[in-house]
Amino acid sequence: MKNKPRNLPTIDFDRMSEQQKEAFYQECERITVEDGRPLTAADRELHAQARRRGRVRRAPEARVVGVSVDKQLLRRADAFARRHGLTRSDLVGRGLRSVMVAAGAA
Repeated sequence: MKNKPRNLPTIDFDRMSEQQKEAFYQECERITVEDGRPLTAADRELHAQARRRGRVRRAPEARVVGVSVDKQLLRRADAFARRHGLTRSDLVGRGLRSVMVAAGAA
């Protein structure tokens, strides 16, 4: 049976206060090589996957397009996408499909 990846907590460094950032930095500075441990087989596989990971293409015929969007609208869209587990591309694609279906053009 294959080992499942660990669900490690994530930290949004940008949202930390300056004091939290400094404490985090100081904690990182205290870590030494001796604190480490050899990677398990599962850890090595996770590391290999992370190195292979790149930009995800949803379809072989996907194309990159440049679109101008109001800064505030883009911020709201990105926040919405994060809350709903979507990428920006997913959200834009769904929006385009929705508008076209509503207009009877899909």
